Amino acid sequence: MGEGPVPGWVHIVDFVLAGAMTIAFAVGLRRAQGRGWAPGLPTAYGLSLLAAGAFRPDPAGDFPRGVPCSAYYA
Repeated sequence: MGEGPVPGWVHIVDFVLAGAMTIAFAVGLRRAQGRGWAPGLPTAYGLSLLAAGAFRPDPAGDFPRGVPCSAYYA
């Protein structure tokens, strides 16, 4: 998952980019379809992905290096 200045930065960037692309899809859907409830669903999902990008992943399974693998993840 990358060992840069922030452990798990790839995980964070993945969620943020997926959220931004989903919101861009919702904007295009609203332009093509007009007002309604359908564009709101991908917007809510995209915002939840952006919110998920604010959290770092839990250390587990020898990530980052030195963290023991617990029996739960084995």
